Amino acid sequence: MKIQTWKEFAKNDLTHSWAHYLMTIHELHEKQGYARLSDVANKLKISKGSLSTSLKPLLKKKLILEDENKHLSLSKSGEEYATQIKHTDLIFQNFLTKVLNISEDKAEIDACKIEHLISPETSTRLLQMLKAIESNPKILTELEKEMKKHSKCSLNGCKKCAKLCNCIN
Repeated sequence: MKIQTWKEFAKNDLTHSWAHYLMTIHELHEKQGYARLSDVANKLKISKGSLSTSLKPLLKKKLILEDENKHLSLSKSGEEYATQIKHTDLIFQNFLTKVLNISEDKAEIDACKIEHLISPETSTRLLQMLKAIESNPKILTELEKEMKKHSKCSLNGCKKCAKLCNCIN
């Protein structure tokens, strides 16, 4: 790993919270046709004051728009971000449950942690892999067989594991 790679995290356009604000406004618009500050705060279980403060950067970036009635909506750019995040979330959830056999609850949590951090390129390649597996289930069967060969590998014993099964070069 390059020593400066970790700094890439700071270059993300959206924070985890901002991603959830955009997605919540998007979901509320789909469900009820509008989104007020109180609706977003209630759905996210945070105070209206905290949310109001937190939305200021998104309003400044023009990802969120507010009309004269204080209804919130997403700009075209905000809508694109929300859609991309939602798709990436679903792609990761599918990957975690269908390929790695992670429980749906854990997959939902882990996908949420990742959804806004990865590049569209990585998300697209993961989607392509899932589609390849879907169109040829033998791939998944073979992958599962290979993974069983390494069933003793874990993060808890990386050095020992690497020596035992040569799973780390």
